[in-house]
Amino acid sequence: MGTYINSGYWAFAEINDEDYVDKTGLIALVNRTIGTRSKLTCVSRPRRFGKSFAAKMLTAYYDCSCDSHKLFDDKDIAKTEDYQKLAGLMPISTGAQCEAMTASNLAWIIHELLYVIQRLAITN
Repeated sequence: MGTYINSGYWAFAEINDEDYVDKTGLIALVNRTIGTRSKLTCVSRPRRFGKSFAAKMLTAYYDCSCDSHKLFDDKDIAKTEDYQKLAGLMPISTGAQCEAMTASNLAWIIHELLYVIQRLAITN
């Protein structure tokens, strides 16, 4: 298995407190684009308006290396049809991980991609 640096679960868990404003509608938007021609989602926000928080939230939701349901069960995304279907579906790579990738872990990357393809085939 690979090494996850700054897992999305922990980064989001740190900011998910009583002051956190639920922005999980962004997850629902991204979920609607998975498997469609609209494969890219642009999150354009002014400076200092939560792009990093949004990235941490998306990472925590989709990251297959951890079970983040307890972070999202009380959020708006939990009320949607695709909540259980897409949560924890993908291996997530942060910028630090991409820089650290070498030929030695290429086999692991291929293994993880095949896992995602199999999960998509089962859920679709």
